[in-house]
Amino acid sequence: MSKIDIFAPNVRHGGGGILLKQLVKSLIEQNLIGKVYISIDLKDDLPNNKNIIFNKNSILSKFYAEMKLQKNYIKGSKVLFFGNLPPLFPLKTHTILYLHNILLIKEQTNFDFPIKTKLRLFIEKIYLRFFIKNVDEIYVQTPVMVSELKKFKKGLKIKLRPFMNKKIFNLSTDKKYDFIYPSYGYPYKNHKFLINTWIELSKEGFYPSLCLLLDRKIDKEIIEFIEQTKNKFNLNIDIFFNIPNSEIEDYYNISSALIWPSLTESFGMPLIEAANADLPIIASDLSYVTDILENIYLFNPLDVSDLKKKVVLFLKDLELLNNLNPRLRLTIPDSNDFIKLM
Repeated sequence: MSKIDIFAPNVRHGGGGILLKQLVKSLIEQNLIGKVYISIDLKDDLPNNKNIIFNKNSILSKFYAEMKLQKNYIKGSKVLFFGNLPPLFPLKTHTILYLHNILLIKEQTNFDFPIKTKLRLFIEKIYLRFFIKNVDEIYVQTPVMVSELKKFKKGLKIKLRPFMNKKIFNLSTDKKYDFIYPSYGYPYKNHKFLINTWIELSKEGFYPSLCLLLDRKIDKEIIEFIEQTKNKFNLNIDIFFNIPNSEIEDYYNISSALIWPSLTESFGMPLIEAANADLPIIASDLSYVTDILENIYLFNPLDVSDLKKKVVLFLKDLELLNNLNPRLRLTIPDSNDFIKLM
C-alpha cells in the first residue's frame, strides 16, 4: 500500500482533532505515514516522528504548508485533506477531501454565531464550492452529510467513510448524574434550550442532575448564562472545564444517560461513544441522529415541553429498570480499517 500524506494544519480541537490524532497514530503504526501537516496545538498528543510537520495557527502558515505539500508529495501516493478544505491547486496524485463540518455545506445555518465566525464560514463556503473540483473524491461521515453535499454541488464523487476508535467503558452502578452533555457551547449545540427545559422541570418540582463539559476559553458566554440561571433556579447542574478526551469516559461512567439537544451535527461522536457504552440516549429527533441510531428517546429540539416529557419518562423507565438501550445503525470502522478502505 502506498504512503498517505495528510494536510490538516487548521484542525486543532474537537471531534476533528480526536479523529486526526487516531489516524496519524495508525499511519505511524502501519508504517504508511507520508508527510503530515498539522497544527502545533496537537504536538503534545502525538508521538515524535520526522514526517510530522507542525504549523502555526495562521492563514499564512497554512498557505506555506500547502506550498510545501505541492513540492514534496510523492507521485502515486494518496493525499488526504482532512481539514474540510480542498487544495488551492490540483495535485498529480490521488487526492481525498475529508469533509466533517456540515456548516460548510448546509443550506440553512441561521445560528447566532459571532460576526467573526459568520464571516469565516462565509469565506470557507465560497472557497469550498470553488476549489472542491481539485480533489478526486470526498469522504463524509453520515448519510445526512452525503445528502447535503449532493445538494451543495452536483457531480461530486462522494463516499460514506466514518471511522472512530472504540473505547472500552466500565460503567459504574453508582451514578452521580442523571444526564451528561459533553459538548462545546456553540450556538447550534442548543445549551440554552436544555437549560430552559431544566428551568421548566424545576417549576414542577423535578431537579434532575446534569453534567456539562465545556471549555473555559471557547464557551465564556454560555458558561456565564448557565451559572446565573443555575443559581437563580437552584438547578442541579455541574460544569467541568477543559476535560481531555482520554478522561471523558470517567464522566460517562457516573452518568445514567447521554442527553443530546444539538440542532445539527456532521457526526456526533458522543452519540457513538454512548451507544458503544450501552448508555441510554435522549437526543434530537433529527436525521443526523436517526440515521445512525435506533432504540433511543427522541424529542423535538425546539420544544421545551417535549424534552421535559422525555426527561420525566426516562427517569421513570430508569427507576423501573425498563429504559431503552441504544443500537447503532451504521458499522463504524476504527482508524486502521479506515486506512485499508482508502
